[in-house]
Amino acid sequence: MSCCDTAASAGICTSPRNAACSLVSSWLWTLTANGGYALTQWLLVVCLARMGSAVVVGYYSWALAVTTPVVMLSNLSLRVVLTGDSQRIRPFRLYLRLRIISTSLATVPLLGAAIMTWADTAQAGMLIAVGATKCVEAISDIYYGLYQRDLRADRLARSIAVKSMLGFGAFASVLALTSSSLMAFCGLILVHVAAIVFFDVPYGGSSGRDHGKACGGARDIWTLAVGAGPLGVVWMLNSVAGNAPRYLLEHYVGPGELGVFTAVFNVGLLSSLVCLALGETSIPRFASLYQRGDVRRFMHLLACVGALPIVLGVVFGLCAHLVGGDILTVVYGRDYASYNVLLTGTVVAFVTCNIAIFVSCALYATGEYGAFVPNYLINTGLVLLGSWLCVKHAHLVGGALSVGVIGMGSIAVAAVTLFPRLRARLINAQRR
Repeated sequence: MSCCDTAASAGICTSPRNAACSLVSSWLWTLTANGGYALTQWLLVVCLARMGSAVVVGYYSWALAVTTPVVMLSNLSLRVVLTGDSQRIRPFRLYLRLRIISTSLATVPLLGAAIMTWADTAQAGMLIAVGATKCVEAISDIYYGLYQRDLRADRLARSIAVKSMLGFGAFASVLALTSSSLMAFCGLILVHVAAIVFFDVPYGGSSGRDHGKACGGARDIWTLAVGAGPLGVVWMLNSVAGNAPRYLLEHYVGPGELGVFTAVFNVGLLSSLVCLALGETSIPRFASLYQRGDVRRFMHLLACVGALPIVLGVVFGLCAHLVGGDILTVVYGRDYASYNVLLTGTVVAFVTCNIAIFVSCALYATGEYGAFVPNYLINTGLVLLGSWLCVKHAHLVGGALSVGVIGMGSIAVAAVTLFPRLRARLINAQRR
């Protein structure tokens, strides 16, 4: 059964006009979800900056930089694989079991990293708290993939909204009462666990039983892990490359300046949530077009969504240049007003990262994960080298330049990996 037949049997109209409407509707829901999540993550940094200090924000940023690559590897990008499984070859419970196993294994290196940094108890405590939060979010993530596969972007948005708003409310309240970031993260984790149990699990149980053949044993889990493993390595490498400025700033200028960079970085990150929402929504469409060999429409879709980062870059760049200092003052306080130039540079650098989001989503939709690793390994090495040169000689401004280096490297490696496959698919289609 083809992807179109599957969509038709599910009651989904596959005409170009209705497909476009469906894409816009899903994008709006996903944008709402990602916007709510990004907003609460930003407010979390604001709380740490206002109730703590730039050093506390630096500890938080460093903990994210350490935990994210580990969690990305353990995730195996199963959400992308599940979202692209438009024919429902495997049941949801198989993805869920593998995610639980891999996330459990990820706690071992995270605890090891915390023990290695135990000399600074504040830093080690932040690492444990952030690591635990990321592991719980990893379980939520696989349910998000199920919602996207079933074209239930509305439920995805509600799930993220519940976790984001209630979680942030718990975090801010506990932080205000106890002045302990560790206790605040405990409150955040409890809310996330409750939301998973009462909102995500019921849907996952009903949907997971209805689709896919009967599988879920050890052999099936291993097969899925081996197939998705290369994509997990790719995402880990992307995470290492993306966090390069944080590693280097913590080394060269310390957690205080890293906290400043993180605060400014999170303002610039707002443009990416729009692109990420559209990119995630586009993966099933890219996958369907690629499987059908419709390279022309594949490229047309990529060109349409790829124009968005340029428009956003102009708008956000002008806003940062004209009122960036005022924005930083209102959000973080007067101490951050002098970092207007850093904000403008970061926002402009994000244009390359946002273009890379769409090219990468198109690449992931091809499903040929094994061939990605060598190119991304080379890219990570080059990005680390470029970021090191920028940060070593320019410090905070070098961090902003590193964001542009990361984006350009991601575009290059995704394009080099993607376009030969599109060319081969086009040649095969012509021969038929």
